[in-house]
Amino acid sequence: MPAYFSPAGFGPRYTDLAATAAPLGTAILTLGVGLIAQHDESRDLIARAIAQG
Repeated sequence: MPAYFSPAGFGPRYTDLAATAAPLGTAILTLGVGLIAQHDESRDLIARAIAQG
């Protein structure tokens, strides 16, 4: 941890920020993966519809 993160009073707030940001980051990542998977499925459906034409 760099020295500028350790002044008294700032350390605890930084830790709280990290604890708050972690679940948010996980949620964004999960949402992103879900959207990519959904996109792949729709692309497959479109490709099948075109093939059946």
